[in-house]
Amino acid sequence: MRITSLALQDRWLRALNRHNERIGETVSQISAGRQLLRPADGPGQMPTLLDGQQALAMLQAYRRRAAEAQGWMEATDQVLASTGDVLQRARELTVLAASDSISPEGRAGIRVEMQQLADEVERLGKSQLDGRPLFDGSTMQLRLSDEQTVDLNLGPAGQQLFTDLKATLDKVLEHLGDSGSAQDLSADLQNLDDRLSELLEQRSVNGVRQARVERVISQLDQLEVRLNQHLTDTDGFDVAKAAAKLSSEQAAYQATLAVVARLSNLSLVDYLR
Repeated sequence: MRITSLALQDRWLRALNRHNERIGETVSQISAGRQLLRPADGPGQMPTLLDGQQALAMLQAYRRRAAEAQGWMEATDQVLASTGDVLQRARELTVLAASDSISPEGRAGIRVEMQQLADEVERLGKSQLDGRPLFDGSTMQLRLSDEQTVDLNLGPAGQQLFTDLKATLDKVLEHLGDSGSAQDLSADLQNLDDRLSELLEQRSVNGVRQARVERVISQLDQLEVRLNQHLTDTDGFDVAKAAAKLSSEQAAYQATLAVVARLSNLSLVDYLR
């Protein structure tokens, strides 16, 4: 049987291609973190793997939604905390202005700062997250699982809070003018205390929802760990073995390549010796 140079080259190329295919498959397994990449790789395990991967994708989608809800509630809490600080300062100024010993110049200076505080509260009431208002009065819900939904914002109560705050501060500003009396400012002080109580109540509502979302996130994280472990056990992938296999296949490829390079330089005289 005659073996021509073309036949030898064909054999060498097939050998190199086989090595390349094995290397490529092992690299794909390491990249995916799985041993079974196609149904033919494990007909018995594949249905379980596909169901698990579908469940994992759904779980990760819920996790992203929960993170979105958490971000929304954290932003809401930050705005409410800043608003509370502004109201506390407004209350301090109102106490000073209600004093009989305050001079007209002192009251005028307080009015200037109070106007700044009123403007800041109005700005906070228009706060947004990702282009969406936090306190526009709408009610937004997000599904955290098949059975659980959560309100993202404070709804009409949040909008009403900032409406009441604006009205209260406007009244304080009016009474800080020449026509306002100490008795008027004392009444404003009570109104400010009422607004502070309302703000703390809404902050508490948001805090309860925040704690609930954090519990859901913790549960989802634990489920993801268990599901990933289940998928790993079902697949049977061992990264250390795969790395050793890849090293061995690369060494075999290099050895074959060296043999091909040496043989390709042989002439007919070499074969006849």
